Amino acid sequence: MNSLQDILKDIQERRFSPIYFLMGEESYFIDRIEKELYHNVLLEEERAFNQVVLYGKDTAIDQILDAAKRFPMMTEYQLVIVREAQELSRVIDQLDSYVKNPQPSTILVICYKYKSIDKRKKLYKSLQEHAVLFESKQLYENQVPDWIQKWVKNKKRTINLKASHLLVECLGTHLSAIEQSLEKLLLVVDHDHEITENHIEEHIGFS
Repeated sequence: MNSLQDILKDIQERRFSPIYFLMGEESYFIDRIEKELYHNVLLEEERAFNQVVLYGKDTAIDQILDAAKRFPMMTEYQLVIVREAQELSRVIDQLDSYVKNPQPSTILVICYKYKSIDKRKKLYKSLQEHAVLFESKQLYENQVPDWIQKWVKNKKRTINLKASHLLVECLGTHLSAIEQSLEKLLLVVDHDHEITENHIEEHIGFS
C-alpha cells in the first residue's frame, strides 16, 4: 500500500503510474491525490482532447476501458478520472485484465470512496502489483488537532493547540470542512499573528 506523502511527491516530480486506485472512508485524501494529478499531468491547453472525467453511477466498465485504451493527442499522456467508482462495486473486478496490462500513455484514476474493495479478490492483488493502491483511512478525533497543526505549518502559519481542539469540537473530523475554515482564517488573521481560539469563536461561529 502506498503512503499519501510518497504518492504526492512522485506526482509532483512527474513520476506517474498508469493506474491510481484510491479507496477508503476518508474522501479528503482521495480528493487531494486526484487534484494533484489534475494539476500535474496535463497543461490546461492539453485537457480538452486528453482528459476524460466519468462518474460511476452513469458509466459502464466498458466505457472506462474504451477511454483508457485511447491514445493521447499531441502530448505524452491522457488522463482518465473515474469519480464515484464505488457505484461500480458489483462489476469493478472486470478491471482486472486491464490492470495487469495497462495502456502506458494513459493515467487512469479510480476514486472509490467511503469503502474499500474486497482484499481477497484477484483485483486487489493485481492492483498491489501493477498500480498505485491507496487506502484513505479516517482520522480518529484525537489525531485531527495534530493534522490541523501540520496543515497550518505547511502554509507557514501557526495555530495554537487550544484553537485546534476547538475547531475539532466545532466541525468534528470532517477534514474538507476543517480545511475550508482554515483557509478562511488564513485570510482574516494577520500573517504574523498566531491563530487562537478567539479567532475560531469570532470567524467560525462557534462559541
